[in-house]
Amino acid sequence: MTFARERLSRQFAASGAPADIIAAAKKQFDPGVLTLGFARRFATWKGPYLLLHDPNRLLRILSSTQRPVQLIMAGKADPSDLAGRALIEYWTMFIRQPGVRPHAMFLADYDMHMTMRLI
Repeated sequence: MTFARERLSRQFAASGAPADIIAAAKKQFDPGVLTLGFARRFATWKGPYLLLHDPNRLLRILSSTQRPVQLIMAGKADPSDLAGRALIEYWTMFIRQPGVRPHAMFLADYDMHMTMRLI
């Protein structure tokens, strides 16, 4: 959890996010809540779009008061894979929604070091 929080806060700082967003990232997620992760290269055949088939249902699952779930998405697409890059953009747009932001994060610049820390 600590690694993901630190990585997200650095990511926000590098993009020029406001101080309150950076501070919130350092506290995001509850270690006592089920946390699922998807950390790999984004390609359409690997299925990262399946969770977003019904975004409203995913939001209901993530924000459940009885059984909440947290989601960490991490990855990057091959520079020539336009569909993979579009998937990342779709995920980041979903996660930026105010109702989703407390329950999900997208960590950019995926590499094997990140995977080893998250998995």
